[in-house]
Amino acid sequence: ACLLPPEAANAQDWQSLAGKSFVELDLYSAHGSQGKQDFRRDMAREGVQVDIDSYDVSRVAYQLAVGYVVNPMATVLVGYINLGDVEVDFTTSTNDGDTLQGALEESYPISGHGLSYRYQHAMANKLSVFGDAGLLFWKSTVDASGTSSDPDIDGGVDPLLAVGLDYQLTEQITAGLKYRYQRLDDQRVNGLGVVVRVGF
Repeated sequence: ACLLPPEAANAQDWQSLAGKSFVELDLYSAHGSQGKQDFRRDMAREGVQVDIDSYDVSRVAYQLAVGYVVNPMATVLVGYINLGDVEVDFTTSTNDGDTLQGALEESYPISGHGLSYRYQHAMANKLSVFGDAGLLFWKSTVDASGTSSDPDIDGGVDPLLAVGLDYQLTEQITAGLKYRYQRLDDQRVNGLGVVVRVGF
């Protein structure tokens, strides 16, 4: 038997690990399910009447992930997701800061950021389809400019699903399209975007 010195064995282990690892960037247009009328209705249910000046729940989102190829059919990824910012401008006659804060926490369209754990299944060589299933550990924040309230939306853990199609451009670079679906409590955020994967 041939025994490698520790330095050579460690280098060989690192090469094997790096050879099966990659970084992945997703960039996509995200759309939330909480519409203008939903926001107005939910605020009214909490005792706050509002006049909405502008309402925009479409935004650019991204995910940066590190992946490891377990075998040709399965990949595990851990990534950071940022769902972008939503913007709601409204006026209200409510002067009670606590009431307004509570209403916003229950009604504001959720965005946020967090960690995702994902299992990926791919097929074929150059061209492949894949499905992702995992969890998003998220936290949402609200910048309530112009009010004395400081809403604090509790985060959570919710499912993350995606399907996509990608093509291997070079030995180290793959690019494609991905459709993503995420739940955040009782709201949904989904969108279509591009994905680029670069091997080490």
